[in-house]
Amino acid sequence: MANFDFLFLLQRSLHVISWGLFFMINWVSVFSLAGRFSSLLAERPDGPMAHPYDWKFGAFQYVIGLTFTFIGLTSLEGAAQALASKASPSRLSSVSVHVSSLAVFLSFTGRIFADGQIFFVELSHKLINVDIVNSLVVPVFLACFVGLYFVKKHYFFLM
Repeated sequence: MANFDFLFLLQRSLHVISWGLFFMINWVSVFSLAGRFSSLLAERPDGPMAHPYDWKFGAFQYVIGLTFTFIGLTSLEGAAQALASKASPSRLSSVSVHVSSLAVFLSFTGRIFADGQIFFVELSHKLINVDIVNSLVVPVFLACFVGLYFVKKHYFFLM
């Protein structure tokens, strides 16, 4: 497979992940919190304040978004490892640490970071974290754009 195919797959995977995360965002909760912008970091009052998913197809919206995200992440993993093995410097291949083991370590680090994010969002009693799905999805959604920027800037030298 040519480098262009891997780059194309990498870009498309990030786009699919972005769309999946965009579908998962609870927009009613976002607009409700936008009205209380000045008090987002205040302690939330006791009692249920979660906003149900909107437009009467919330479960469908969440499942479709999760499906897009899963498909994108699955295809992204293979393309990223293939590109990393092709783009690794020759000095790195002479070291006992191979690029594949580096990818496993970074994946493990990402999982630790994600578990920490879930832990701290759930323990937080701030108004901004009233909807756990939005508190977890929005940072990842924004990180996809950072990933797209780096792919466009740093991986196109391989073509």
